[in-house]
Amino acid sequence: RSDAGSIGFRWVVGEDLSVDSRSASVDVSEGQEVYFNLRTGQEVSPNDPQNSLDWDLYFSGYSIKLNGGASGSGEAAALSAYESGMSFEDIVAPVGAGYRSDQVSSVFNNWYNYDMTTHTLSAKNHTYLINAGQQIYKMQLLDYYKSVEGTPVSGWITFRWRPLNDNSTVVTSASWSNVKLTFGSP
Repeated sequence: RSDAGSIGFRWVVGEDLSVDSRSASVDVSEGQEVYFNLRTGQEVSPNDPQNSLDWDLYFSGYSIKLNGGASGSGEAAALSAYESGMSFEDIVAPVGAGYRSDQVSSVFNNWYNYDMTTHTLSAKNHTYLINAGQQIYKMQLLDYYKSVEGTPVSGWITFRWRPLNDNSTVVTSASWSNVKLTFGSP
Protein backbone atom coordinates (compact mmCIF):
# COMPACT_ATOMS: atom_id res chain seq x y z
CA ARG A 1 0.00 0.00 0.00
CA SER A 2 1.43 3.34 -0.95
CA ASP A 3 -0.55 5.21 1.76
CA ALA A 4 0.52 3.05 4.70
CA GLY A 5 3.11 5.41 6.22
CA SER A 6 5.95 4.36 8.50
CA ILE A 7 6.06 2.04 11.48
CA GLY A 8 7.83 3.20 14.64
CA PHE A 9 8.55 1.08 17.67
CA ARG A 10 10.44 1.17 20.94
CA TRP A 11 12.03 -1.60 22.97
CA VAL A 12 13.98 -2.13 26.15
CA VAL A 13 17.04 -4.36 26.32
CA GLY A 14 17.68 -6.10 29.63
CA GLU A 15 15.58 -6.61 32.71
CA ASP A 16 15.56 -3.11 34.24
CA LEU A 17 12.68 -1.21 32.64
CA SER A 18 13.88 2.03 34.24
CA VAL A 19 16.77 2.21 31.77
CA ASP A 20 16.43 4.24 28.61
CA SER A 21 14.63 2.39 25.87
CA ARG A 22 15.94 2.01 22.36
CA SER A 23 13.76 3.06 19.46
CA ALA A 24 13.64 2.46 15.73
CA SER A 25 11.35 3.27 12.83
CA VAL A 26 10.56 1.10 9.88
CA ASP A 27 9.12 2.90 6.89
CA VAL A 28 6.32 1.06 5.09
CA SER A 29 4.80 4.14 3.46
CA GLU A 30 5.70 3.02 -0.07
CA GLY A 31 4.44 -0.53 0.45
CA GLN A 32 7.80 -1.92 1.54
CA GLU A 33 8.12 -5.13 3.47
CA VAL A 34 10.32 -4.66 6.53
CA TYR A 35 11.98 -7.50 8.43
CA PHE A 36 13.22 -6.93 11.99
CA ASN A 37 15.54 -8.89 14.28
CA LEU A 38 14.54 -8.57 17.96
CA ARG A 39 17.93 -9.68 19.30
CA THR A 40 19.95 -7.08 17.39
CA GLY A 41 17.25 -4.40 17.26
CA GLN A 42 17.95 -3.92 13.56
CA GLU A 43 16.12 -4.07 10.26
CA VAL A 44 17.47 -6.86 8.09
CA SER A 45 17.24 -7.46 4.34
CA PRO A 46 17.16 -11.20 3.76
CA ASN A 47 17.69 -12.33 0.15
CA ASP A 48 15.13 -15.11 0.63
CA PRO A 49 12.84 -14.09 3.55
CA GLN A 50 10.79 -17.29 3.47
CA ASN A 51 13.94 -19.34 4.14
CA SER A 52 15.90 -16.85 6.27
CA LEU A 53 16.53 -17.11 10.01
CA ASP A 54 17.78 -13.49 10.19
CA TRP A 55 14.42 -11.93 11.08
CA ASP A 56 11.79 -12.35 13.83
CA LEU A 57 9.07 -9.83 12.89
CA TYR A 58 7.71 -8.71 9.53
CA PHE A 59 5.87 -5.40 9.05
CA SER A 60 3.80 -4.18 6.11
CA GLY A 61 1.06 -1.58 6.54
CA TYR A 62 -0.79 -2.71 9.67
CA SER A 63 0.21 -6.37 9.27
CA ILE A 64 2.69 -7.99 11.63
CA LYS A 65 3.93 -11.54 11.15
CA LEU A 66 6.37 -13.93 12.82
CA ASN A 67 9.21 -15.86 11.24
CA GLY A 68 7.62 -19.22 11.86
CA GLY A 69 4.84 -21.44 10.57
CA ALA A 70 3.21 -20.18 7.36
CA SER A 71 5.10 -16.87 7.46
CA GLY A 72 8.69 -18.11 7.52
CA SER A 73 11.10 -20.95 8.15
CA GLY A 74 12.20 -19.71 11.58
CA GLU A 75 11.14 -20.99 14.97
CA ALA A 76 9.24 -17.87 16.06
CA ALA A 77 5.92 -18.43 17.80
CA ALA A 78 3.79 -16.29 20.10
CA LEU A 79 1.50 -16.72 23.06
CA SER A 80 -1.34 -14.23 23.39
CA ALA A 81 -0.80 -13.42 27.07
CA TYR A 82 -3.70 -10.95 27.04
CA GLU A 83 -6.10 -13.90 26.63
CA SER A 84 -5.10 -15.00 30.15
CA GLY A 85 -5.46 -11.50 31.56
CA MET A 86 -1.70 -10.93 31.76
CA SER A 87 -0.45 -7.37 31.33
CA PHE A 88 3.05 -6.39 30.24
CA GLU A 89 3.94 -5.62 33.86
CA ASP A 90 2.54 -8.95 35.13
CA ILE A 91 4.93 -11.00 33.02
CA VAL A 92 8.25 -11.46 34.78
CA ALA A 93 9.37 -14.82 33.36
CA PRO A 94 8.85 -16.82 30.16
CA VAL A 95 6.01 -19.26 29.78
CA GLY A 96 7.07 -22.77 28.81
CA ALA A 97 4.29 -23.85 26.42
CA GLY A 98 1.24 -22.71 24.50
CA TYR A 99 2.99 -20.76 21.72
CA ARG A 100 1.53 -20.64 18.21
CA SER A 101 3.30 -19.86 14.97
CA ASP A 102 1.55 -18.04 12.13
CA GLN A 103 -0.91 -20.24 10.26
CA VAL A 104 -3.21 -19.00 7.49
CA SER A 105 -3.46 -15.73 9.42
CA SER A 106 -0.92 -14.09 11.69
CA VAL A 107 -0.85 -14.56 15.45
CA PHE A 108 -1.08 -10.73 15.51
CA ASN A 109 -4.27 -10.50 13.40
CA ASN A 110 -6.29 -9.16 16.36
CA TRP A 111 -3.99 -6.43 17.75
CA TYR A 112 -6.16 -3.44 16.78
CA ASN A 113 -9.73 -2.19 16.56
CA TYR A 114 -10.96 -0.56 13.36
CA ASP A 115 -13.53 2.25 13.56
CA MET A 116 -15.70 2.10 10.43
CA THR A 117 -17.00 5.64 11.03
CA THR A 118 -13.64 7.40 11.30
CA HIS A 119 -11.56 4.79 9.42
CA THR A 120 -8.97 4.74 12.18
CA LEU A 121 -7.13 1.95 13.97
CA SER A 122 -6.61 1.83 17.72
CA ALA A 123 -4.30 -0.60 19.47
CA LYS A 124 -5.91 -2.99 21.94
CA ASN A 125 -2.68 -2.87 24.02
CA HIS A 126 -2.40 -6.65 23.74
CA THR A 127 0.60 -8.31 25.35
CA TYR A 128 2.31 -11.27 23.71
CA LEU A 129 5.16 -13.58 24.58
CA ILE A 130 7.36 -14.26 21.57
CA ASN A 131 9.55 -17.34 21.46
CA ALA A 132 12.13 -16.50 18.80
CA GLY A 133 13.87 -19.86 19.13
CA GLN A 134 16.88 -18.82 21.22
CA GLN A 135 15.18 -16.13 23.33
CA ILE A 136 11.72 -15.37 24.68
CA TYR A 137 10.48 -11.77 24.70
CA LYS A 138 7.43 -10.04 26.09
CA MET A 139 5.92 -7.47 23.76
CA GLN A 140 3.00 -5.05 23.96
CA LEU A 141 1.55 -3.32 20.91
CA LEU A 142 0.67 0.26 21.88
CA ASP A 143 -0.26 2.46 18.91
CA TYR A 144 -0.62 2.81 15.14
CA TYR A 145 -0.26 6.58 14.91
CA LYS A 146 2.44 9.13 15.54
CA SER A 147 1.65 12.78 16.19
CA VAL A 148 3.31 15.11 13.70
CA GLU A 149 2.67 18.76 14.53
CA GLY A 150 -0.47 17.76 16.40
CA THR A 151 -1.87 15.62 13.58
CA PRO A 152 -1.99 11.81 13.83
CA VAL A 153 -0.07 10.07 11.04
CA SER A 154 -0.83 6.41 10.33
CA GLY A 155 1.62 3.59 9.87
CA TRP A 156 3.69 4.10 13.03
CA ILE A 157 3.23 0.93 15.06
CA THR A 158 4.58 1.58 18.53
CA PHE A 159 5.36 -1.32 20.81
CA ARG A 160 7.51 -2.13 23.78
CA TRP A 161 9.39 -5.34 24.37
CA ARG A 162 12.13 -6.90 26.36
CA PRO A 163 13.81 -10.29 26.68
CA LEU A 164 12.87 -12.65 29.50
CA ASN A 165 15.55 -14.86 30.96
CA ASP A 166 14.00 -17.06 33.68
CA ASN A 167 12.44 -20.31 32.45
CA SER A 168 10.55 -21.06 35.69
CA THR A 169 7.07 -20.37 34.30
CA VAL A 170 4.97 -23.23 32.99
CA VAL A 171 1.62 -23.18 31.21
CA THR A 172 -0.93 -25.84 32.04
CA SER A 173 -4.08 -25.98 29.99
CA ALA A 174 -7.43 -27.68 30.36
CA SER A 175 -8.28 -26.50 26.85
CA TRP A 176 -7.07 -23.96 24.30
CA SER A 177 -9.71 -21.50 25.48
CA ASN A 178 -8.72 -21.70 29.13
CA VAL A 179 -4.99 -21.26 29.68
CA LYS A 180 -3.92 -21.19 33.31
CA LEU A 181 -0.51 -19.83 34.26
CA THR A 182 1.28 -21.62 37.06
CA PHE A 183 4.48 -20.01 38.27
CA GLY A 184 7.39 -22.05 39.56
CA SER A 185 5.85 -25.45 38.76
CA PRO A 186 7.90 -28.13 36.99
